[in-house]
Amino acid sequence: MSKLKNNWTAKVFALVISIFLWSYVMSEVNPVLTTPYSDVNVRLNNIESLDRQGLVVMDPETASVDVRVSGPKSDMDNITSANILAEVDLTGYSEGEMKIPVRVRLQNTPYNVEIVNWEPKEILFKIDKIISKEISVNIETVGEVTEGHILEDINKKPQNLIIRGSRTWVNEVSEARAVVDLTNRTSSTNMSVPVQLLNDKGGEVRGIEKDPGIIDVSIDISKTKTLPIELETSNELPENINIKEINIYPKSVKVKGGDEIEDLKKIKTKAIDINDLIGQSSMEVELALPDGIKLVDSKQKISIGYSVEETIDKEYIFSSDEISIRNLDEKYTVKEESIPSEVRISLNGVKSILDNISNENIQLYIDLKDADLGKNEIEIRMEDIQGLSLDFIDPSNTEIEIEDVQDEEVEDEDE
Repeated sequence: MSKLKNNWTAKVFALVISIFLWSYVMSEVNPVLTTPYSDVNVRLNNIESLDRQGLVVMDPETASVDVRVSGPKSDMDNITSANILAEVDLTGYSEGEMKIPVRVRLQNTPYNVEIVNWEPKEILFKIDKIISKEISVNIETVGEVTEGHILEDINKKPQNLIIRGSRTWVNEVSEARAVVDLTNRTSSTNMSVPVQLLNDKGGEVRGIEKDPGIIDVSIDISKTKTLPIELETSNELPENINIKEINIYPKSVKVKGGDEIEDLKKIKTKAIDINDLIGQSSMEVELALPDGIKLVDSKQKISIGYSVEETIDKEYIFSSDEISIRNLDEKYTVKEESIPSEVRISLNGVKSILDNISNENIQLYIDLKDADLGKNEIEIRMEDIQGLSLDFIDPSNTEIEIEDVQDEEVEDEDE
């Protein structure tokens, strides 16, 4: 009996030793490890439930969690982040911001490996409504057409486009813009231009559908030319009316058109009745533009300025001492009685000039260059006055008697 008891004692002791040794080996040779896994991607489940409601996840674009996994070293050696499944369920959520819990589990791992912890436990999601909006397309031009040409018009088709996307992004769009380059263009053309969606700071808004994304643009370009203006009049003024210093404002005008513009040398005004100018000093006139030719500045006004003068006749009376004698030989003298005691003249000209003309401004003279002793029929003449014409001199001729100076002295002595 004692022998049997000793046998059991030995077996129990051996078992204890075995357990101790196994525990030692397991703790020292195959210890329990806890391993952190950072940035484990979070899968979004049931996202189609948002699609059915016209919703979309705006933020975050991608979600991740940090996970701690624990297990024996021999098992943990075969664990990677691919064995960790982190997910959120989007079922039942609506537009707005909300925290959604994250579930984490292991897949394809030994049973004695477990998740110790993960952070964060919840993730803040922003969910937006998908909306559509119609917006007008603006055309922006860059560069300049070639000199001697002008951009007439730019037409676009369609005028508007439909944008579709999250409410946040759609509301961020302040302008739809298509950029057209005009550099060195000389003729009308059609082109297709992509549309950009911009925010109020000029930055491009992406992630939005555009329908259409490209629009058709037609560019209308004309040739230009600067031409002098020529006044065209009809009829004649009354004989006593004179119009002078007619000036056109502006003197030239810039016009536009097709190839026919190349042959133009000037632009005439529509004919105006010259008599319509009487009683005023300026008036607007219209241009007689040829077919296909237009003003570059459609609002430009053309006017003329001028002065209207009445033409009158005015008489002047001169005495004999106001008539000068010219070219008389020094050895001769003119018998005073032969010089007309009164000479009348009539001048014709504009009233403003004649009002300032007196006898002092008029030079009447008798030229005796070819005269001889005795009586000579001589013409009475007047020096020309600019802007005036001589109607008559009465008398126009006179009989001038020329004497020798010595004979005159003898007569004086006899007296």
